[in-house]
Amino acid sequence: ATAAASSSAPASAPATVSSISLAIIDVANGALATQATEGASRFDDAARWRAEAGAELGFDALAATRPGDEMRFYQLLPGNHPPLNPLIGAATIASSVQITDGGLLKECHAAAAAMQQPPYNAHLIVNVQHSPVYRIDFMEPLPAAVTATKFNLVSLERQSGADAVLRGNNFHDSCGSGGRIILKTRNATYVDNIAARFGGLHVYTEQEWLEGDLGLRNVHLKNNTFIDMHGTPSPVHVDVMQGLENVTCQDTTYVIGKNTTTRSRGC
Repeated sequence: ATAAASSSAPASAPATVSSISLAIIDVANGALATQATEGASRFDDAARWRAEAGAELGFDALAATRPGDEMRFYQLLPGNHPPLNPLIGAATIASSVQITDGGLLKECHAAAAAMQQPPYNAHLIVNVQHSPVYRIDFMEPLPAAVTATKFNLVSLERQSGADAVLRGNNFHDSCGSGGRIILKTRNATYVDNIAARFGGLHVYTEQEWLEGDLGLRNVHLKNNTFIDMHGTPSPVHVDVMQGLENVTCQDTTYVIGKNTTTRSRGC
């Protein structure tokens, strides 16, 4: 999910426990944030693609927030496919309500475009022009690092997609996202799988799509086989994002043409 916060908000925005309003854009397992003043707002992820405008976020996942849910905030990084976003703070949700104020909606719906401009210079392939926006009140003040900049990213921890298990699958011939297997959630286990003539297995988040668990870590690969992977400029077998903690590979077999190699430890 991604959230954005701004230092000014419409006079109609009510005071909140946190004295800050955030526009939060929820994308699958990640979010985007902009400051807007007292409270917090948000947008949601969609599974739709618009060729003329990029992917549009529209799935209203954060409508299901509950009092006591934790949100964690991460730094928005410049560039295309940056390393893991640094954690900059966390807060507990007290309540949330959907925003209908036209001025605030307009400001929030412009967030994706603004985040691609200085000083943020993030590369994004999504837009949030029709996404719902929520004011979220927190049980405690937001950390200074969260409110110091207008735009940051946020994850709703309960919807992080943690603890996924992929076991005994046979992926072959460039199926999937761009011909790749992408593991994007924490505490994931990938065991006893075969991937043949594929673009490799990648353990990372994708800020440009606002996709992935911003707290990605603890991913374990065991007894997997990779056969004749492809990629540019050279074949990719296992690719781990810079900055990830506790990603392990055990008993991995690589088949390239007529050559077979098994590695007991290491990706």
